[in-house]
Amino acid sequence: MRRKVSISVIGALIMAFIQLIGAVVYNYSAIDLFAPFAAVLGKSILYFITKTVIFFLVLFLLFLIIDNSEKKRSEKSPGEINRRLIMCFAPMMFLFYLPVFISYYPGIFSYDMKRQTREALGLLPLSNFHPVLHTLFLKLCYSICMC
Repeated sequence: MRRKVSISVIGALIMAFIQLIGAVVYNYSAIDLFAPFAAVLGKSILYFITKTVIFFLVLFLLFLIIDNSEKKRSEKSPGEINRRLIMCFAPMMFLFYLPVFISYYPGIFSYDMKRQTREALGLLPLSNFHPVLHTLFLKLCYSICMC
């Protein structure tokens, strides 16, 4: 059990750090981990902690599910999951993810969304640069909102 917790903690820290670096590169176009955080240090720390906790819970839950399924394989049908375990971890994962969700509400406007919006509005011709079905879905949403 101790080995599984250690692997989950190390894996969670690595994945959270990789996501933090990705967020820095995405937002500031640089890998300087300290300069851009002067204004948003609290948000960055909160992001790292919540991602670490979420990744830890997911990895540890996977270990528990795998162990549980191996022990009770003969007792239960294959593929059945311990529902009580999921009902315990799901609210905790939601609570830990809630601050990150609130900090990025209502969403992230990516760098290429301007072009896709122009395609959806008919200002640019459709291309395979963006998935056509997604662009048409955006066009449908825009047309519903404009009515």
